[in-house]
Amino acid sequence: MTLVLRHVIHSAPTTLKWIVDKKSKYVFRATGCDGHSYSMNICTGTVLVDGLPPSTLPLQITSDERYQRVFGKTIFEIIKKGEWMETVQPVEGRLYRFRIASDDILFIEESPDINNLAQESIPWTDSLELLHVHEANMWGKELPKKLKVSYSHWLSREQNLIFFRCMDFRKRFVHFTHNLEDCYKGKYPPGDADTSKGSTSIDRIMIHRASHMNDQKPSILDILERVESRAFIHIFYRENSFTNIKSIHFDLYRLGLTFSINEGDDVIKCLEIVGYKLAPNQHLDGVFPGFSKYLVLEQISDSSIKKIVIPFGKIYRSQDEKMLVGIDVLSHDLCPVSDHVEKEIHVFQYNIHPRWKNFLSTSIAGRLFLACLFAATTCAIPDTMLGMTGEEQAMILLRECHLNRPLNPLEALALSNFMDLCRGVSAALLLLSHDLELSTQDFNFLHPSFYNSRSSLHLEIDTLNDAKSAYKSNLDTVSSRLLLTPAESMRLLGGLSSLSLKKKSHLISPKYDLVEMAFIESTVRQHYDDIENLGTKQMSQAEAEDFPIHSEAKTQIENEVYQDLHQSFELYNERVERNPIDVKTTIPKLETITKGIDDLIKKLETYFKRALLGIDYPTSGVCNMSLSNCYRRLCNNLPSVTKRELLKIAYNIDFANTFNPLLSQNAKGLLHKYILLWLELCVLQDKCTLLLLCASDEQRHNEFTKELYSNRSWSVRDHPYWLVFEAEQGIRIRPEQYEIVNHLIHSNGSIVQLNCGLGKTRVILPMLILSFSQNTKLDRIPRIHILNTLLTEFCEYFEIALGASVMNIKLYTMPFRRDVEISGQIIESLENIIHRCQYDRGCFIVAPEHRLSMEMKVKELALENNLDLSERLSNVLNLSRWQNIFDEVDEILHYRYQLIYSIGSVEPLPQMKHRWLAAEALMHILYTRDIGIDGLSVRSQDLHKEACPFFVVEEVSYDLFREKMTDLVFTNPPLFCDWIKGHSRKADMMQVISNPAADPAILEDKLSEDHVYQLLAFRGLLAFDLLINCLKKRYRVDFGIRQGNKKQLAVPFRGADTPSERSEYSHPDVAVILSIISYYNRGLSLEQFKYSLEAMTKKGKSFQQNTYDCWLQRSLSRIHPETLPGINKFDKIDLTNKVQLDILYNYFRLNPETINFWLNTFVFPRDLDQYPHRLVGTPWHLAAHDGGFAIGFSGTNDLHLVLPLQMKQHLPWNTTDPIWCDILATNGKMLDTIIRKTKKVNLLDDGSPSEMLLQFILENIDSLHALIDCGALLVGVSCEDIALSIQEHISTNSNKLQGVTFYDDQRREWMVLEKSGRCVPKFQSSFEEKDTFVIFDEPRCRGVDMKLRPDAVAALTIGQDLTKDKFMQAAGRMRKLHDSQSLEIVLEKRLHNEMKGQNVRKVSEGITMLLEWIIQNTVHSVVKGLPIWSEHGIFYETSKKAVHSVLDDKSDLRSFYGKPVKKDDLSNSASLSKKYHFERTGKVATRKALLNINPILDRCEKLGEGYNTIITATDEECERELQREVEVEEEEEVEISKQHPFSEKDWDYMKIFSCNDVSELSIEVVPYGKMLEENLSIGSEIRAIKWPTNLHCTTNFTKTILVNDGSPVDNYLRIPDCFVQFPSNEVLLLSDREGAKICDIFLDQKNSGFSSNYFFGHFAYESDPNSNNTMLRCDLNPVANIPLSSDKVCSMKLFNGETNYPSSQKETMKGLLSIKKAVGGIVEAFVNAREKGKNMELSCLEKICNELALELEEQD
Repeated sequence: MTLVLRHVIHSAPTTLKWIVDKKSKYVFRATGCDGHSYSMNICTGTVLVDGLPPSTLPLQITSDERYQRVFGKTIFEIIKKGEWMETVQPVEGRLYRFRIASDDILFIEESPDINNLAQESIPWTDSLELLHVHEANMWGKELPKKLKVSYSHWLSREQNLIFFRCMDFRKRFVHFTHNLEDCYKGKYPPGDADTSKGSTSIDRIMIHRASHMNDQKPSILDILERVESRAFIHIFYRENSFTNIKSIHFDLYRLGLTFSINEGDDVIKCLEIVGYKLAPNQHLDGVFPGFSKYLVLEQISDSSIKKIVIPFGKIYRSQDEKMLVGIDVLSHDLCPVSDHVEKEIHVFQYNIHPRWKNFLSTSIAGRLFLACLFAATTCAIPDTMLGMTGEEQAMILLRECHLNRPLNPLEALALSNFMDLCRGVSAALLLLSHDLELSTQDFNFLHPSFYNSRSSLHLEIDTLNDAKSAYKSNLDTVSSRLLLTPAESMRLLGGLSSLSLKKKSHLISPKYDLVEMAFIESTVRQHYDDIENLGTKQMSQAEAEDFPIHSEAKTQIENEVYQDLHQSFELYNERVERNPIDVKTTIPKLETITKGIDDLIKKLETYFKRALLGIDYPTSGVCNMSLSNCYRRLCNNLPSVTKRELLKIAYNIDFANTFNPLLSQNAKGLLHKYILLWLELCVLQDKCTLLLLCASDEQRHNEFTKELYSNRSWSVRDHPYWLVFEAEQGIRIRPEQYEIVNHLIHSNGSIVQLNCGLGKTRVILPMLILSFSQNTKLDRIPRIHILNTLLTEFCEYFEIALGASVMNIKLYTMPFRRDVEISGQIIESLENIIHRCQYDRGCFIVAPEHRLSMEMKVKELALENNLDLSERLSNVLNLSRWQNIFDEVDEILHYRYQLIYSIGSVEPLPQMKHRWLAAEALMHILYTRDIGIDGLSVRSQDLHKEACPFFVVEEVSYDLFREKMTDLVFTNPPLFCDWIKGHSRKADMMQVISNPAADPAILEDKLSEDHVYQLLAFRGLLAFDLLINCLKKRYRVDFGIRQGNKKQLAVPFRGADTPSERSEYSHPDVAVILSIISYYNRGLSLEQFKYSLEAMTKKGKSFQQNTYDCWLQRSLSRIHPETLPGINKFDKIDLTNKVQLDILYNYFRLNPETINFWLNTFVFPRDLDQYPHRLVGTPWHLAAHDGGFAIGFSGTNDLHLVLPLQMKQHLPWNTTDPIWCDILATNGKMLDTIIRKTKKVNLLDDGSPSEMLLQFILENIDSLHALIDCGALLVGVSCEDIALSIQEHISTNSNKLQGVTFYDDQRREWMVLEKSGRCVPKFQSSFEEKDTFVIFDEPRCRGVDMKLRPDAVAALTIGQDLTKDKFMQAAGRMRKLHDSQSLEIVLEKRLHNEMKGQNVRKVSEGITMLLEWIIQNTVHSVVKGLPIWSEHGIFYETSKKAVHSVLDDKSDLRSFYGKPVKKDDLSNSASLSKKYHFERTGKVATRKALLNINPILDRCEKLGEGYNTIITATDEECERELQREVEVEEEEEVEISKQHPFSEKDWDYMKIFSCNDVSELSIEVVPYGKMLEENLSIGSEIRAIKWPTNLHCTTNFTKTILVNDGSPVDNYLRIPDCFVQFPSNEVLLLSDREGAKICDIFLDQKNSGFSSNYFFGHFAYESDPNSNNTMLRCDLNPVANIPLSSDKVCSMKLFNGETNYPSSQKETMKGLLSIKKAVGGIVEAFVNAREKGKNMELSCLEKICNELALELEEQD
């Protein structure tokens, strides 16, 4: 009894002596050691404490401010013990008690963890008392404000300590501890557990600042107060007991910055921005006059490298005399910060370029904010640091912010602030900001998610006109830097360039030449030679190794794949390498060379300054003009050149006129030559700096060697923009990079494989963009194709590297979708964007689906006969000769990709119910039966036994799977097709279901249509291998449910937890199976479960109980016995009872039977649809470059055999060029590197892969620096959750990692979760990725570049069917894997066993066995893709016209599976495809028509030999774009036309008693069957039912409304009720009016004693065998008691839509329906006509129809 009591009241004593109450033998009492009395009624279960039952807290407590701050809306069940109200049950191990004192003050206490208390311990001996927030000013007056108001304070009177915890009472982590004298960070004193984790430091908040602070420290606070108020700076005194180092930390927690200074040191380090310290001089000379709210940091190792940190906010100018500039600081959510202690402040960091002295930002928002700052602090005198005014710098920054997409909130706020600052101050800046704003708004139609979601920043018309007037009036007085470009002038002013006008007013002769510099060119070349001579020219052959991959290639595809890899490995083995040199001995020589370069650079810069300032003119005429220029320069009308502006002269010589208009052409040519030499020296200076750094670090000696021998192999005169790119980005273009770019520029249709880390994104792509955009001879617009998952990241990088460069390359996007409403105005906007890009010499960045969608829109418009718009849109696409560049070409042009436009009106999918029932039946067999097939295993869900287990499919015999599954279907068939059990045609049916070569036609005439469809549904799933292929896919890796999608079917995934935005499965049965598996895995949401219960209430009683019983039986093993009685019947469910609903949800949310009901009721009927036609686009359409240019590259070449023929992999195996040999050796090098640098192959324990992987990471976190999850083992767990687990682990251990870098799918950007718990976008974090643990989730395992530490170790996961391209791309995330980085391979044990099973030699182990398995998967991938590739290619060649691009979509089961399909040789797949498409399009096989098709046929014939396949397209997926759908579904109102009622006619009712049958009546009567045939819409089909010939109707019964045209009156027919039976047993149905009158006559006759064999009755009572049918009968011969015949009863019940037929009526119903056509459809039509369709499922009538159909089939 005590144990039972403690289940109710946990704080009750563990030992109680119970006695029986004197008043009742059911009541027991006991007094505990705590002094309280306990009572229990064992009959009712009532428990009392001190005579009172448990209750809830009173309103006086729950409404108290102190309670609500900590407990929120939580309501506890309590017992009253004296003055205290104590919770009956613990919350996560703690009890709480509450007391209201006499002065109405609330006291709250929390017990210690009861799990750690001894049995007899009183839980309140060391309780914690919650202190009021206002009391903090008494005991912690000098504490920082955040500590007072942001934490709950819990006092331990026993320990005399106050613990600071989160406000939520459940979060009990101690953030600070106060001992009533000092305050410490964390728990104090630290326990053994804390010190064992490595916590050797104790941080004490410096309340009394005088102690531990020397005279220098207050100045630190003065500096930090430039960016943060002193009240929000937390100061800690840290003592490290291990190192004995004492330091002071200044925590600017709202900014996410911490500064530290060690005792006795003067270096103030920034802990977040690693390697930087506070600069001694916190004022930047010559910039930001009147503004000081920033910090200057400098590198600890090199004080010349600086950066500034500025909090973001709205910039304003003060209106007082000082004209100071300030910031209203804003938080991350863009709200004012003021004194909010919890707000995090957005911070921008700007690197100051050591050479150009400009500020570098990593984002558009950062540059806009910086432009605001320069605009606010500008003055007439140029800044000494920048060499120009703030206004001029703002102009440059604004041009670097070009966008043609909507602004995000941060950008919009910065631009708005900028425009406010420029109003009435700078006309040029205001106009240019207006131009930027227009650019972001003009193409909103391409961004529907942003449309109308941004507030417009448009200038008022008057303000805009004033700015235009002011700008024009000041043309001759402002600096040329403040002039609009010709394109800007045309857009904003509608006239000629103001720059051109200004040039005309000042460009006058005479001109002068410059003096040449002696030996300058030879000196530069000598420096190059000196650096090259540091190395050695002696070469040696690399040590050769045997090819590690074993191959017994039996087919041409295997031979091609293995041969490519083998040749690459051999080339890598044949490489020659320079002999090693003593790196350290080169340091003195390098320092000497560097000094010479520095001197020469200074000399050249002096020369440029004199030349462009016009010093030492040779003639007097020039001197006069020079004097004029001097005056202009003094007033900044003629600007003085800056170093960065010299870069612009390097690629645009006429730009020199801006600074000195007196230079002759010869002078400008000489100047251009020297500027190029100067830039070469700058690049060489950067190279020497890197060489010195590498030489002094042994770990970087390999990098030293690589950099030393990397020399320029291209002409700077031919490509000056490349040289500028080198100088700005601080890079050197390597010879192999130039060779690749040079080859691609001159090789249309070429594809080159690049090794990961070769600089594809950061060097080669920018080189190509610059080459095509800046070369005026080419006149092409570069169009870069980027995977949609990488598009955002690529755009951000290009905006920095190209958009924000001195060349100011403008980037344009065009995310076109089908739902863009094409109009003349839209087309004009599209033309404008292309013209603007062409004029600006910019480039486009597109996702492949965006481009393909626009090309398909042209065809769609043509098909709709909108030829004008189609032609105009086509012209838009052909406005330029596009230079198409494909990144990750093997993925973009992958054979599986296609885009589909659904054409026509949507229709329900034919036979949909048969499809989903068959799929669910087979899944039921799989999860309830052990089918005993090797290679197919299940992993049950331990916590939810009712749930469907996870299926793991490895190598399975398809034939055996079909055979066993078919046998199980026929052995124990599902309820809906139990007719197949024991069927005479069983053998034939089993063949049809399991054998694709069997012909279903043999059953067509033998079975009903429904039965044929049921068999075809099973046939598709088994014979066509749909089910087993779907089971091989991985949930949330290959497929899953896309959240927020209108359709709730499964869709293809592009990677782990990355659904393709618009993809869906073309094959409806694949969509059905994968949807079932998806919901079985994820379960139902609470809302979906509620909808299911609500839908069940609308079903018939029979269906309700049968279905609910299935649910119950599946979950029965987990339902608590005490719970079962309350939920064992559906009638007991109360949808308004939330408690009951939660209980049901817990048991049923993962129940497959419940999920089936949800799918069958809501998802499948609504979302399974079809369109009659589809317009198709394929990779071949993307690769087309008629009249244009297309090139591409990727990190691997696995699928080059199945790429469109317009593109060709460049594989010059016979070359002797060492560079191309190195490029061709890419795969071999990666293969060798992976083998050498794999430290270990680790096998995960059995269990959830994500949990086991996380456990592995945490156990090895001290040696790991990254996770590369290309095996998608993290599926089902978000990267953020993994990051939180790792962050929690490293924050409590002495780990050097400063946080976790991961990709946030919701925000679509990289985030850094810092060690402190602060989570910010990567560009805002102070930590670099090399200082953090980096998570590459599966979609980010290619194309992502992260700079990891040189000795980083990454855990790389392996997943099912992993191919070489994906594996090598993932390994390539380790950019220095060939040097000092390494890998730890991680995979599941079952996958390792699969590899061992496939290892024929049984000698390969570890990494070699893994690689052989991966190569074999690659071969399978090519084999799978070959028929799809050929189909796409031939379709492309035969569909040049729009009408030929449309394919018919036939989705009925007969079209899919109604014919025998035999395995065919893969080499014939293209021939079959050619035949089909030639017949479809009416194309004749002429020589011209076959010109491009023959190569496809030849390749298929060559590669397909040795492979058999069934060409069914059953696994086809597509990007399907539907026509624009209305988002808000409107309820359709059906207006029923007004009808006139039929006026009944009376007749001689007494005539009934003189007639033996109805034919003797004086009125017209209609046979029952004829009446139905004439009045129902199903018409003559009713003849299929054997209606009783002796059942008739009166005209009054038949007619209810006036109908003149004989149209059906389904909705107006009467329900049978009153009738008269004649002595001949004929029955006449009456109208209600007739029945009322005739009933009176019968009663009169009966009362008069008249006796006869007539009787009057009511159908409802006569048809119910359980009712007393004589009760409402008026029988004139009661002795005879003649019943209404069964055939008449059944006929009227059928007409009335009844579905419940007792066994006595079963045979009668079969007799009525004995004609084969009557079964199924007609019967269901009657039921639906009476709106009783919900009762049909699982009803007696349905069972009768099924049995009858089977009997009829057996008769045939």
